[in-house]
Amino acid sequence: MRICCLSDLHGNLIQVPDCDLLILAGDLCRNHRDYLWYSRSFKSWIDYNANKCKIVGVAGNHDFIFQNNPHEVPDMNWTYLQDSGTKWNGLNIWGSPWQKRFCDWAFNADEDDMKNRWELIPKDTDILVLHGPPYGYGDKTSEENVGSPSLLEKIKEIKPKLVVAGHIHSGYGIYDIEGTVFVNAALVDERYVLANKPIIIEI
Repeated sequence: MRICCLSDLHGNLIQVPDCDLLILAGDLCRNHRDYLWYSRSFKSWIDYNANKCKIVGVAGNHDFIFQNNPHEVPDMNWTYLQDSGTKWNGLNIWGSPWQKRFCDWAFNADEDDMKNRWELIPKDTDILVLHGPPYGYGDKTSEENVGSPSLLEKIKEIKPKLVVAGHIHSGYGIYDIEGTVFVNAALVDERYVLANKPIIIEI
């Protein structure tokens, strides 16, 4: 199975490589105040790609519409996950948009709250779709690691096949967490310039 991993598009609706499953790990929008963008540009892009592959995604800290005005999110041909799961092609997929608190962005939470949310993740999860990364993997800023320690422990406990996140643009890449493939699929760099390629994983 060919999986395309994308995160932190920030409005860059790129051409998606051939894949069976497209995973979107948040920060989709060009401008977090432009709700019309989701019902026009993003919906068209989703509906176009849904003719070629299954699409599963979560929101990110820039995607305020999903937190503050979920009733305004347009109907699209994808599976949106928010502390929820889906099953597709024999795979159990769980998604969560939360990340450690920073300023006043969407889906921010303190570590204790996030630990409680990670407890919702089923033990038989095969693919985990997140926005924020676990501590020590794809989470290094210029100063420190900013991922969630409790998320790292949860990943080690349940050992999913694949975990996809983003959020920390400088953390782009593929990592190994005790046999679990972890992908930080951020497309843009720290200046929000399109800099990275989609990451393809075969499972």
